[in-house]
Amino acid sequence: MKLARRIGFTATAVVALVAASATPALADSGDTIYGIWPNRIAHANFTSYGDKFTVWDDESDGRAAIAFWQVGSRSGQCVNSNGAGTSKTCNYDFPENTTIVWNLTAQGWANPGCCTAIVGGEQRDKT
Repeated sequence: MKLARRIGFTATAVVALVAASATPALADSGDTIYGIWPNRIAHANFTSYGDKFTVWDDESDGRAAIAFWQVGSRSGQCVNSNGAGTSKTCNYDFPENTTIVWNLTAQGWANPGCCTAIVGGEQRDKT
């Protein structure tokens, strides 16, 4: 009886592991730009399911929060120039299983020359 229970438990565990490994992995990332830490200026994330960027402007400094992206020869930006405390989501349709390269920037989008641009690190994801 103990052996039958152990075999049943093992079979259940194997089925659960196989089911979990069959779930597609999401390649999501995010980036944050800080002034003097912990003063957050802007942050953004990319969600591969739906190919969406969400960009937040976290500080009233005259800068817009922008996610610049490139997929193959196609490029663009998701711009949040709505002011501090706001977010903007941009929904795209990228080809599946391609690499997207993007970075977050806070710059004077609506007010050229207002302030120095701050550029975050390069991010790479799979769509």
